Amino acid sequence: PTVLFKFQRQGVEWMRGREGQRTQGVCGGILADEMGLGKTLQTIGLLLSSPPTARQAERGLRCTLVVCPM
Repeated sequence: PTVLFKFQRQGVEWMRGREGQRTQGVCGGILADEMGLGKTLQTIGLLLSSPPTARQAERGLRCTLVVCPM
C-alpha cells in the first residue's frame, strides 16, 4: 500500500470536505499545485475513501469526472 505524505492526506481530507458540502449547494473543487506533488494519488485516495453503495451504483447516483492533459 502507498502511504501518502501529510500534505497529500490534507488534500484528500479537503476534497472529502468539499464532497460532503453537497447539501449546501456546493460540490467539488479544483486541486492544483506544482507538478509532481501527488494530485493523482490524492484523487485516487478520494475515490477509494468513499465507494458508492450498491443502491447508489444501481441508480447511477454517483459519478466521477477525471480530467487529464494530453
